Amino acid sequence: MPTTDKLGRRDRKRAETRARIEEAALTLVLRDGLGETTVDAISDLADISTRTFFNYFESKDSAVLGVHPAEVTDELIADYIHEHPGPDLIPAIVGLMLTVMGSPHSSRARMKTDRLEVVKRHPEILGGHMAHFTARASKLTQTIETMLTGTPFEKTTDRTAHAELLFVLCGGAVRIALREWATSLDDSDVDADSRVTDIERRAISLVHELREGLS
Repeated sequence: MPTTDKLGRRDRKRAETRARIEEAALTLVLRDGLGETTVDAISDLADISTRTFFNYFESKDSAVLGVHPAEVTDELIADYIHEHPGPDLIPAIVGLMLTVMGSPHSSRARMKTDRLEVVKRHPEILGGHMAHFTARASKLTQTIETMLTGTPFEKTTDRTAHAELLFVLCGGAVRIALREWATSLDDSDVDADSRVTDIERRAISLVHELREGLS
């Protein structure tokens, strides 16, 4: 059985590899542009195989942004629904989306500055990242439909349509919150958990503000 020390070394090694991939991705995009940067080039500069790259990131956009989307498994969905039984679905849906999308990882100060510059030069990178997330739309919409059980929408004939609308609404709020995070001028060194909490709160607030404004 692995010792705590071995696990610690393994975690440090993974963190070092992840940081090396992020640094390589940022360096190449700033030097060559987003369109000219490839996963192969990032892997070469980071001195890893492309197979290793995909163990850490789903795409070059994910590496540049420092996020790693989660696999949408039945187990993940079941656990999430079980842990979020509350009547207000908005926080639960936003939280699920951020869990699946992957959250911005803590970065060194220079990488934060470089990431900000990349997003300023290539704002379309956020759209590309959202596209990968949207590919999971069917599974997530089904999950949201399940979460509507026990709400006034449970027995309506438009339950699927309502689930799709919630996906679009909450997904839009998450996209705005992520864009604001990525283009923020605040270089304070907050940890990853605080950053995710801020993004989540902002997305939830946007949905609630819109809902209240239209009511």
